[in-house]
Amino acid sequence: RESCNPSVARAGCVYKFDVSVPIEEYMDVAHEVNNKLKAELNSRSEDDEITPVVCVWGHLADGNAHINIVPKLGTFDKDKSLAKLIESIVYAAVLSRKGSISAEHGLGQSKNSYLSKIKTESTLDMMYQVKKIFDPRGIMNPGKYLPRC
Repeated sequence: RESCNPSVARAGCVYKFDVSVPIEEYMDVAHEVNNKLKAELNSRSEDDEITPVVCVWGHLADGNAHINIVPKLGTFDKDKSLAKLIESIVYAAVLSRKGSISAEHGLGQSKNSYLSKIKTESTLDMMYQVKKIFDPRGIMNPGKYLPRC
């Protein structure tokens, strides 16, 4: 487990996701992400066929999956538009299986645009109310986790 991150990092730029999925769907998510990403990358490329690397490790017992993707071996520069594409593929695969895009490492500010896809409106309203109780002036991390506050 400890050698997973350094091994993947040597292969190229790694796009990392911390998600959870039902245990029986664990590897299906990885295969779906790999197949969809490979098709998308190759439809956009005039080069030789691109074969992304999708590695998954985590906590099999609770469905927590660390999905690490190297879209193109030997390429180490991060690409923001590619990151968005990969994110949409990963999150769609996870959400279609009733998984969660916020697992061990939480939702954080990078995923707050997905709040309406993973929480009901009434749950979000309750979250905003709790935030206002503890932070009535909105001075604690304004707009970070709950962008509407």
